Amino acid sequence: MDDVVWQVINQNFCSYKIKTNTQNFCRNEYNVTGMCNRQSCPLANSQYATIKEKNGILYLYIKTIERSHMPSKTWEKHKHIIDEKLLYWSNFLIYKNKARLTKLTQYLIKSKRLSLKKQTKLVGIKPKQTQREATREKKALQIAKLEKSIQKELLERLKNGIYGKKPLNVEPEVWKKVSESHKNQKKNESQSEYENSEEQIEFLSDTSEESDLEEWSEKYKFKKNSIINKSDVSSNHESESDIDRRDINEQEIENIFQKKRKHGNKKLESKKSKSYIELEYEQENQLVDEKT
Repeated sequence: MDDVVWQVINQNFCSYKIKTNTQNFCRNEYNVTGMCNRQSCPLANSQYATIKEKNGILYLYIKTIERSHMPSKTWEKHKHIIDEKLLYWSNFLIYKNKARLTKLTQYLIKSKRLSLKKQTKLVGIKPKQTQREATREKKALQIAKLEKSIQKELLERLKNGIYGKKPLNVEPEVWKKVSESHKNQKKNESQSEYENSEEQIEFLSDTSEESDLEEWSEKYKFKKNSIINKSDVSSNHESESDIDRRDINEQEIENIFQKKRKHGNKKLESKKSKSYIELEYEQENQLVDEKT
């Protein structure tokens, strides 16, 4: 039977045969060697075995005569059992199956190594497409700048009141934004004015303290001179202890006035850079009662 099949395939037509000038090849997936000859043909041999790889696992496929009536189930699948299953088979099939097994194992090892390595991917560059995108981006930026400038001009006109209090062709959201920005500007202006007024008031209070100190010092000098004149007249009546007390009190008062003057000068130096308002006002003369 096998000889009849081989005569038909060899002499007539076979769909798996590939003819060349030197040799013929076989495209059948169950062929052990890939050559078209009598020993390696899977169709012309009722006792046949081969090795195949599925999902990284190698299997031994054996052709059984009992299943010849079912072509889809003629091949038994075994895993790495060549010596046991092909113990009494021909040496040609045993040798070719082992050679095929070694080649497929080497192929799987190389594929794993390549998968672990980082491989560079080549991506094609399209210069025309990049130029189109660049020109589109430039045009979009120009349009966006024009729109923003137009919006700013319209908002400024609305703020200045060129279109009236409530223009007709303006969206309510835009009008709300304009009104809110106008209110915020007013608040900021009022806050700045209030801060400037507080600074001016502080500066005026510092100057008033210094003027008070000068008046106190002048009055004290005048008082001191009068007390000295009186002391010359009444020196005979007063004792030496009273004179010493008076001198001590005078020194303490002078030290106090000097400290206040220094403190006032420091404040004036810090406030020179700020704007201020000069005010003229009258102050009642205050007299200091001192123990004579």
